[in-house]
Amino acid sequence: MEMQIDNARWLHDGTRRDGGTRLFCIPPAGAGASSFDGWPELLGPAVAVTAVQLPGREDRVREPAHRRLGALLDELVPVLADALDGPYALFGHGMGALIAYEAARRLVAQGAPPPRHLFVSALGAPHAARLDRYVSRLSEPDFQLCASYEYKDGPPLPCRVTVLVGEDDDIPPLELALWRELSTGPLRIRIIDGEHGFVVMQARQVAEVVRAGLVGVL
Repeated sequence: MEMQIDNARWLHDGTRRDGGTRLFCIPPAGAGASSFDGWPELLGPAVAVTAVQLPGREDRVREPAHRRLGALLDELVPVLADALDGPYALFGHGMGALIAYEAARRLVAQGAPPPRHLFVSALGAPHAARLDRYVSRLSEPDFQLCASYEYKDGPPLPCRVTVLVGEDDDIPPLELALWRELSTGPLRIRIIDGEHGFVVMQARQVAEVVRAGLVGVL
């Protein structure tokens, strides 16, 4: 019962579809699960959109936000593992991309099946990215979560990776291309209209990229 309660707090769940893919969506710094409102309709019935609600956001605003990524993963990864009921993928934007990547690494290391696809949005490769530039956009305590992050070497993820970046964002192309070193699957980079906040402003365009990636078009 306790795990079910925790799942309800962490996961704003879509309806499971037989034969479909569960897509865990992790919001950017300072935002919540509502960032992905409308995605079930945009992605269609073959994708069960499951938005992650982090502590300190929206209906969890009274809970303290995490200041260290490791502590956040200690709580989040067991919830994700418990929710795995078939093929799955992860999408994260900005700080959410960092969380999605490290959550996928930990899931695989703990023996879970690898994701079908990892979508990382608006963030350079974490082993090369200048996170000091990124965290300058953030307020406390999200700043501390990113600023304290230290990449640790490990096996590459055995999955496909799609990198999304805003046309007017300032992430150097090399930092995007270096995601290639972090998985054994194909890498694709897709340009989205707008600046850093395109995940909300260009939701339909982002959803088209995700949908294509999940069916293997990308």
